[in-house]
Amino acid sequence: MAVTSSKMTPMHGAAEGGRLDIVKVLMEKVGDKKDEMCNMKDDDGKTPCDLAVANKHKPVIKCLKEMGDPNAASVACCIS
Repeated sequence: MAVTSSKMTPMHGAAEGGRLDIVKVLMEKVGDKKDEMCNMKDDDGKTPCDLAVANKHKPVIKCLKEMGDPNAASVACCIS
């Protein structure tokens, strides 16, 4: 999995930027590594879901939850 020097993955970038289309593709393509990808933390200790929440990207948070991101389950209050 590609990672930047600040430990950001493509999923971090997509979630932070609100790129729902990219988040969907990544979640569909990773298969068995979904939990690993969703739980990876950047240098600031943030998961992709954390970044989506911080930037108020509700559609991305909802998508992550629906596609099985274990971190998104605890932020359901943010997507209502």
